Amino acid sequence: MKKLVKTLLLVLFFILTTTHTQAVVYMNDDAKRGDTKKVITLTGFVDYAPIGQMRDLNYTYSPYDNIFEPLMADFANLYNLELSYIYKNNYPALVREVRSGKIDIILGIYHETKIYNGIDYVFPAILNNPITVIMLPERIDEVKTVEDLRKLKGAISSKEWLSDYVTSELEYFQVEKLPDYNEIFEKLFTGEIDYAFVSQYAGLIATAKLGLRNKVSFSKQTIWNMPLFIGVSKMSKNRKYLLPRLIKFCEDAKNKQKLEEHLIKTVNQIEQEYVGAVPPDYAK
Repeated sequence: MKKLVKTLLLVLFFILTTTHTQAVVYMNDDAKRGDTKKVITLTGFVDYAPIGQMRDLNYTYSPYDNIFEPLMADFANLYNLELSYIYKNNYPALVREVRSGKIDIILGIYHETKIYNGIDYVFPAILNNPITVIMLPERIDEVKTVEDLRKLKGAISSKEWLSDYVTSELEYFQVEKLPDYNEIFEKLFTGEIDYAFVSQYAGLIATAKLGLRNKVSFSKQTIWNMPLFIGVSKMSKNRKYLLPRLIKFCEDAKNKQKLEEHLIKTVNQIEQEYVGAVPPDYAK
């Protein structure tokens, strides 16, 4: 009987020891998994300040700025991720790489816009990109409604990235596309056009750089509002991991507010940088 009891105690000891050893191994494995960061690739606009831009499109290794960077850094810290930004001077090619799954996330895309087919939208939108009107100060009060603009001549920069909806709406206005903001403002000051459509933040930066910030007026009325979403590639191997976490992250009002504050601060800094810029001759 004593032998039987000793045998049972010995078996129980081995079971407990083995279980403890396994628990230690599992615990160490979890620690190792926690130390390993998942690498997530991201991209965005490359020629659309302040949303996203390469500082020099002609230089392959140009520094890249994206308005979403601080927000995504918070997201990465929250989930122990390593972020890798991929960019080059061909934005449509970058979008194709997102669709194919070579890039996981794209920052700042428009809803129901063909170029972004094959990409999951993270709802809700985390930022808005409003389209407004710039006119000469003495004429800004001429426009009371959007209908008033249809009777006038306008222009828009071909560097503006627009949603398909806004692009279709432009067909109802007398608007010509021009390659750069300088040409637009020259036509505005010489009377060849009556107004210019601009996305608000890009317009503020363009007028500041040209020394025109105090020589033109922005309409208080938003003509179109273009919500900007974070997008996740449907072909990404990390899609199932990223999508629910990004949705939860974007639903937090504090994150949206932080991004908006960062955007306004960035625009203000650029405006301050160009205080004293000499306006072109046509504006004098």
